[in-house]
Amino acid sequence: MNDRQEAQEDSQIVDQEIEEIKENEPLSIVMEDIPDVERVVRENPEERRKVMMAVRSERHSGPFPPPEHLEQYEKVHPGFTKDSFAMMRENAEREERIIAKAQDNEYKESNWNRSAAMAVVLLVLLAIVYLADQGNVAVPIALSGVLVALAIAFLLGQKNRAFDPNASKSDKGKIKEDTEE
Repeated sequence: MNDRQEAQEDSQIVDQEIEEIKENEPLSIVMEDIPDVERVVRENPEERRKVMMAVRSERHSGPFPPPEHLEQYEKVHPGFTKDSFAMMRENAEREERIIAKAQDNEYKESNWNRSAAMAVVLLVLLAIVYLADQGNVAVPIALSGVLVALAIAFLLGQKNRAFDPNASKSDKGKIKEDTEE
């Protein structure tokens, strides 16, 4: 009688576990498509354990652990959640400061490069005017050709940078502003 009750309880447990397996959508599809799977799972406790492990496994994605895990961490280490979020916030703020500083440095460098180029152009123009005034014709013409070539190269470079897929959005905005001035 005792063995019979145990067998009946085991059978009920097996039925319950199989129902849990069937509730899991991917496994229920497999069990419906392949009828022998249920028989193997019912007769072989080791296979049933493997399937149950698959049913009980959890998936989570995202930057934060699931709330249940946070509760467990909080029990082991009080203040864990608060400390973790504070650390994540500090890291995000530090990253934002680094990015802002890098963009600021890039913008300053770009401005300095434009100013230096403008100074060189003005000096070359002054040299052209001075040499032309002194009666030299060949040198001012050559310098004028160089200036025109540099201007074309600069304008084409700005145009190409504006359509560069590797340029960041902030660079494209600066380029657009630079070319509109």
